[in-house]
Amino acid sequence: MHYVNPGHTHIVHGGESKDMTLMMTSLCAIILDSNARTLRGFQSLIEREWILGGHPFGERCSHSAYATGGGEEAPVFVCFLNCVFQMMHAYPTAFEFTDHFLINIFEHSYASEFGTFLYDSERDRHHSQLRKRTVSLWSYVNHPEILSTFMNPLYVPIAQPLWPVISGVIHVLWQRLFLRWNLTWDEADESAAIAAESAEKVKKLQSQLRTLLNQQHSGGHSIPSEEITNLKIDG
Repeated sequence: MHYVNPGHTHIVHGGESKDMTLMMTSLCAIILDSNARTLRGFQSLIEREWILGGHPFGERCSHSAYATGGGEEAPVFVCFLNCVFQMMHAYPTAFEFTDHFLINIFEHSYASEFGTFLYDSERDRHHSQLRKRTVSLWSYVNHPEILSTFMNPLYVPIAQPLWPVISGVIHVLWQRLFLRWNLTWDEADESAAIAAESAEKVKKLQSQLRTLLNQQHSGGHSIPSEEITNLKIDG
């Protein structure tokens, strides 16, 4: 990995390099690379670090509909997603996606009509001609109507590293995942919808303000303060 200084390559290796090594490199990417916090950047990270990296999804997710069994199950990938969620909780505006996106990935890693998380290695996928026989999950996720449901309305790109808060006080239970069958989410979804609508109005106001300021700069004349004060969103 060389996310910080070009020309400096960092090698991370531990054991068989198919579980915790992948988690560590992935979390480093999330911390250091702002692109990894975008929807498509996060997809690329999972494809590169986990799928091409050799995480044995067939063995680790052995309770899924397509698992091969063998007693090698372990929630390593779920642990990674939970780590990402904890960072999202600490930095709620730094990620382009919501935890709904993470939960969607979690569900498809265990049972899916797509072939993205099938088999244990790229070698197995190549021999089974998986890409000819199945469709990628990302082709579904990246459909505009689907992609919009995963967007974080509060997202503001942050180029700097996101240093994780290690204090146990800030860590929370991922209720939307681990208690999703025990709690109702109508009130939370309604609040999220209101927040999204408010964020969209703020973006429109900011766009109108930028337009006025650009007109002022290009025309060489000042804009009355009351015109800026009276900016409003129609409807």
